[in-house]
Amino acid sequence: YDVDPTAITRFSGKGLKNPRTPDAVVDIRPNVEADLPPGRYAVEDKTGEGAFKLDQAEDYAKRSYPKAGGFKATPYSKTAEYDGLVYVFSRKSEADAALKQLLGSDAASLVGKHPGGINLMYFSAQGRLELLRP
Repeated sequence: YDVDPTAITRFSGKGLKNPRTPDAVVDIRPNVEADLPPGRYAVEDKTGEGAFKLDQAEDYAKRSYPKAGGFKATPYSKTAEYDGLVYVFSRKSEADAALKQLLGSDAASLVGKHPGGINLMYFSAQGRLELLRP
């Protein structure tokens, strides 16, 4: 699907106790046709082989807070900041490799869940952003 570039916000890690912050946040509006439910998603850009690090995903998984509707911004937050986390890969093969790692980890139960789940997307050969389904 096509992402409205005005819906993307860059994050800064200043002032947070945990330096792991998303690369960006995207709001998927209810009137947009998308593979993900409407909501606010943290985005991690993973371009290139080896860019995905399982320890980062597991750190994010510790912030999953489905009862409050998603993910906390930091481990110390008391409310959900975004509905889910999206890893964006430059190729399907990179997304497949990350999925394999995730499914064998402590974060496996969060793959594809909503709210508070981890989603993997990649750019297809046609240049479209596609959701990788587990």
